[in-house]
Amino acid sequence: MATCNGQWVALLAWGAAALKCGPRDAWIGWTPALKFRRLHLIANHVRFLILPDGDSPNLASQILARNLQRLSADWEHYYGHPILLVETFVDATRLRGTCYRPAGWQVLGTTRGFGKHDPGYVAHGQPKRVLVCPLGPQAREGLTAAFLPPADFTRKEILPRLDLNCLP
Repeated sequence: MATCNGQWVALLAWGAAALKCGPRDAWIGWTPALKFRRLHLIANHVRFLILPDGDSPNLASQILARNLQRLSADWEHYYGHPILLVETFVDATRLRGTCYRPAGWQVLGTTRGFGKHDPGYVAHGQPKRVLVCPLGPQAREGLTAAFLPPADFTRKEILPRLDLNCLP
């Protein structure tokens, strides 16, 4: 959650990366075997809600940018490994996704319009725009490296809530 003056202004949710995403996988340059070993280093931005009292210019982009500054450290604290890349899927028939670009996200293409259902995939006919944001200058290299650097298993102190009181 993001707060401003003690009030909640936005809610964000992150989850596991999509198992199959052609535009993302092509951009990274993955082989199927390497994707299986590195997929855990990607997080999917599954929900983003600006609450009614949180309506101010550029708020969504500022929240996204600040959240990305801390996401990998938070993820490492809870799950024991960092995040190198984030992804999201935007339904262009309902949303423009304009808040992502100022926060450093780039559009890679469009999905084929399938969704995971039980053991397989079902065509739902609603292709989504694929956006990604590397969380460092070497993100793609890390996702395609033959070996990952050794894990740092020392617990880092959890960062405080995302406080927007210091926004310009």
